[in-house]
Amino acid sequence: MRIYGLFAWIYGGLCAGALLLIPAAAYGWMGVAEDPSAGNFAFILGLPWSLVLEALATPPLWLTIFFDVAGMVINVLIILWLGRRRSRSRRAL
Repeated sequence: MRIYGLFAWIYGGLCAGALLLIPAAAYGWMGVAEDPSAGNFAFILGLPWSLVLEALATPPLWLTIFFDVAGMVINVLIILWLGRRRSRSRRAL
């Protein structure tokens, strides 16, 4: 469980960084160059769940951010679930 927990923390940190990069790049905060494709990192980290967003035509911005965050949270929960499942299977042996 420890390695999966560590992996979940690292993944969560990358997700938080990707989400902070969106407004930083949109408004040029902290010397970050304005870049309209800054949301791609958040989209990639939310895969495969963020593909639901692609199924919708053009959702509003708040719904886009919601799907990206939800996809990231689901991925972290899956990582933690896999770690818990692996530790239970080791105890059963």
